[in-house]
Parts: sequence; structure tokens; C-alpha cells
Amino acid sequence: MRQLIFARTDLAIHSPPFEPKAGAAADTFRQISLRTSPTAPLPEDRFLNGFAHIFAGGYAAGYFSYKWAEVLSADGFAAFEEGDLADEKSVEALGRRYARTVMGLGGSKPAAEVFELFRGRGPTATALLRHDGLL
Repeated sequence: MRQLIFARTDLAIHSPPFEPKAGAAADTFRQISLRTSPTAPLPEDRFLNGFAHIFAGGYAAGYFSYKWAEVLSADGFAAFEEGDLADEKSVEALGRRYARTVMGLGGSKPAAEVFELFRGRGPTATALLRHDGLL
């Protein structure tokens, strides 16, 4: 949940209609926390003041990529879970498809296209939610 709050805050303060004025980022963080966190942030919470990832170092609206990487990882692994893990030939064939697509194509094609070639569809968050015990 913490990563989700960070990611949503990152996207919100780097996207329209956000107006960068005094206190706006902190207000945005608090509003997102109230909707997303199981507990409300303390009134004296000033975490965002030190969250340099989204203000320096080249992240600028890229922090959400951590959570997106978790989605892709969980959904990719789910392909193996959905197969017959007891069938060595099935696992080997899926592993070879993974090697041919995700590992083999690398950056030669857009990442979404490579994932679709491996998985046969676009990514979903279902596996991540299941792995995190939320489904």
C-alpha cells in the first residue's frame, strides 16, 4: 500500500490539473493517503518533503514504475502457475517462450508488445493482487 501511495502521489503531482502552489503536493499526498492507506497519516507527517525520488534524480513521474514492474512480474509468473507445473515438457515450453520473447527480444520492441507475445494478452494486476492476498 505504501508503494501505491507513493506512485499515485507521484503521478498526481506531475499530471494536469495539478497546480504547483504552496502546500499543494502535501495536500495531494494526504488526500491520496486517506483514500489508499488503511490508516490516516499523522497530521505532522512531512514524508513528502524528503521524498527526493520524485523531485530529483530523474524520476519525475516515474516512481509508479516500481509498482508496474511488480504487476508485470506477477502476471508473467502467473503464466507458469496457470500451466501444469507437474508436466516438465509444458514448463520447458513455457520457459522457452519466455526466453524467446521477454529475454530474447529485450528492448528491440516496445515492452507492452513483448509482454503480449509472451502472455498472449496485455498485463493485468490480478496476479499481483492474488499474490498479495487481496483477492
